[in-house]
Amino acid sequence: YYADFRPALAAADVDPATFQAVSDIGLSRLENMGDLAAQIDDLGDALADRSLERVERAAQTEQLILAGLIAGAILIGVTLAMFAGRIVARLRTVDEREQWSLQGLARSLQTKTDFIADASHELRTPLAVILGNAETALASHDPTLHESSLSTIAAETQRMSKLVDDLLFLARSDA
Repeated sequence: YYADFRPALAAADVDPATFQAVSDIGLSRLENMGDLAAQIDDLGDALADRSLERVERAAQTEQLILAGLIAGAILIGVTLAMFAGRIVARLRTVDEREQWSLQGLARSLQTKTDFIADASHELRTPLAVILGNAETALASHDPTLHESSLSTIAAETQRMSKLVDDLLFLARSDA
């Protein structure tokens, strides 16, 4: 347009009719260029709309994927929470059983300790009687005292033998 119109400018003072004809052609060309510019603008708008539609569809797809991932993460979290709750409940049950077992074991150990103390006492008594009567009989030369001491020693020995048999029976029963 400028290359065609510039020479007509120089002729505007010399030949106004030529200038007018070139000017009309220039205006026609400008109008045509305006129409082409409007078409290009419309085409650009259409291309931009299509691109925005694609971007919007991609964004919607990404939102759906993200929603699915969030739902999956929530489901996994709920599942993990359920399993953790079950594990905690089982651990509590195991702990309660363990505490009960420990209390039973403590009672058993205390009973064992008490039994050993009682058995020791029960065995010491006949031993003390046997030892005392044996020492008395050895120190004395009286035959009546010897006979009395020996019968007491025999009775206490039988008593101790019965206690030892009972202890052996308990040990075998326990085994």
